[in-house]
Amino acid sequence: MSFNKSFVICWFLMCKLSGSAQWCCVDSSQLIKDETTVTLRLQISGAVNNNLADPTQGVCGVRVKFEHRFIGDVTMELISPAGQRIKLTGPVGNSGRSDFTKWFISFVPCASQPVPDLGFKPKWDNIQSWGILGKFYNGTYHPFQGCLEDFNSGAVNGTWTLAITDDERFYEGKVESFCLLFCDQNGISCIDCSPNGGVFAIEAKSFCATDPGLNLPDRIQFPFLHPT
Repeated sequence: MSFNKSFVICWFLMCKLSGSAQWCCVDSSQLIKDETTVTLRLQISGAVNNNLADPTQGVCGVRVKFEHRFIGDVTMELISPAGQRIKLTGPVGNSGRSDFTKWFISFVPCASQPVPDLGFKPKWDNIQSWGILGKFYNGTYHPFQGCLEDFNSGAVNGTWTLAITDDERFYEGKVESFCLLFCDQNGISCIDCSPNGGVFAIEAKSFCATDPGLNLPDRIQFPFLHPT
């Protein structure tokens, strides 16, 4: 029996609906600060089909959970181990405030049908009325620039990077998770390759360099995954 990527994408959609798809995920608590880039990395290993050029292999899904006070500031780029890249979100521009709004969205191949949130475009676009006051979005979209099918050369195994850039001043956000789904999951295992130093759940304090108060009695808290 012959296979092609369209068949695999259909298989992916059935797996997604049945809940049996195996996602590789990074949990995070990193801030998206003004005019900086945050990177989340997944180390993939063990792929039996380790060739992205194979028609039965590829990236069949991307999920990102995040929030930002001004979504028009944010661009996200997915980068393969071989350096191929696509822009998941964009463009930078005046989208209006998005305080208290949260996104837990998925990106699907261009050959599959996205299911965007009601009233929004099937191809991601920052410059829409996302709104404020606790709105939550969990639709599926085509990437802003490029397609998941563009990851078509090089190895599956290696480090996959999500680069999130805040391109403007004044508003910040936070990224909470990043997940990948490969079309052929056979043998794949993954580990979080991003640092997670934890946080001190205390009020701000100031010390001089030799102050014994620097020996903080407070325990570091890890809102998501513990470092290993």
